[in-house]
Amino acid sequence: MDKQQDTGATPSGSGCQPTASAADASSLSGIPSVGDPKHCDDYIDDLTQPECLRKFLDHARSPAHGSLRDEPRPKLFATFKGKRVRVVMASRFGDVGITSKLGAEHGYDRRVGVEELTDFSATSAGDAS
Repeated sequence: MDKQQDTGATPSGSGCQPTASAADASSLSGIPSVGDPKHCDDYIDDLTQPECLRKFLDHARSPAHGSLRDEPRPKLFATFKGKRVRVVMASRFGDVGITSKLGAEHGYDRRVGVEELTDFSATSAGDAS
């Protein structure tokens, strides 16, 4: 039996397509690559960030998602693509979960990086708190 050398090529007829490199992927999506997004944990001790953002992330990223704490879970609202949303989750992967249902306590519609959000506040109206 002949040994075949692995050339990294996809066997013909397999239906598999070679994957694009990271550089190719950013040019294919039309979105410029700007490096790795900042992890949500990195905002907690960043005093240049709004206090309401830091408080929410500190609570949401604490053990048991803050349910072991005595104080109530802070509310966090932000603007995403021109619309007010509520931030309901902070992930160990570094992103946050948002929902357009401003009264929701749980359940997100979308996961985004913190850097995609603006106008953070503790109220849905958008006043800085």
